[in-house]
Amino acid sequence: MSAFFSALLLAACYLVQTTLIPMAMPGAAWPDLLIACVGCIALLRGALWGGITGFACGMFLDAQFSASFGLHTLLLTFFGLLCGALLPNASERARQSAAWAERMDRLWGRPQRSDRWRSDRFFRPTLAAMLCCGVKQFVLFTVAYFQGNPVILRAMPLSVGLSILYTGAATLVLYQLFYLCNRGAIAKDSIFTAR
Repeated sequence: MSAFFSALLLAACYLVQTTLIPMAMPGAAWPDLLIACVGCIALLRGALWGGITGFACGMFLDAQFSASFGLHTLLLTFFGLLCGALLPNASERARQSAAWAERMDRLWGRPQRSDRWRSDRFFRPTLAAMLCCGVKQFVLFTVAYFQGNPVILRAMPLSVGLSILYTGAATLVLYQLFYLCNRGAIAKDSIFTAR
């Protein structure tokens, strides 16, 4: 069931990014919702799901927009795998938080409350999506430059900076939505992998 709601949310983000945002925000800078979605799924479910989601999102973007087919697919798949592999997913973090609280209980003799979820649910996904957005924008601008568009380099700093900020703000909301969709699967994964 969580996969269905995650896919529905991902499809909604794709439609918003490809239809509403270009009309609402004219110019070269807008939030990259699909990078935010790929990063959120990779951080919640792991590298495999992040790579699969990145591949699917990249294929949709390449089929609709790309002059160089496969670039979005390659970048989003790489980002999904990288975010899922370098940063522990939510079930691992839940297991680590439970182990930390248990150690503190034994040490102090009273129940301890873990506050690690706060940074995990805000800082990590936002930072990962902002870094991935910056790298993607830089690669796309560089490819456009080498394809014969030298004027594009003048707009790059402002466009990349604003896109990074917009993507970070969108990630704060999207991660909470994906977390709500996947919290049952995360709890089940953390229970079964702890044994």
